[in-house]
Amino acid sequence: RASLSNTHDASETFLFQKAATELAQKADEQTLMWQRRVSQLEMAAQLNTNMERVRAHQRENERARAHQQENNAASLRDTARSSEQARAHQQESERAKAHQRESEHASLRGTHPTPRPE
Repeated sequence: RASLSNTHDASETFLFQKAATELAQKADEQTLMWQRRVSQLEMAAQLNTNMERVRAHQRENERARAHQQENNAASLRDTARSSEQARAHQQESERAKAHQRESEHASLRGTHPTPRPE
């Protein structure tokens, strides 16, 4: 009778140990699964952070490019204005030289040139 009881106790102990081992394995599997999930979420969060940094850099680059284009356009306008002023001065200088030559020729002939238009 004691032998049967011992066998029953041993069998019960074995079943409890087996159940405990299975539960521990399932807990380990769940822990690994959640660790992987946490790792995936951390990577996704890092990716989102990196992507936001990239978007911020892109916005800054676009602002800088727009500013550069504005500066280029202003520079082209300034250059065009300067060129137009230089042409106007050149034309005025040529008119003055022509008038001077006309005056010199007229004085040699003894006539007076027509007044220079302003």
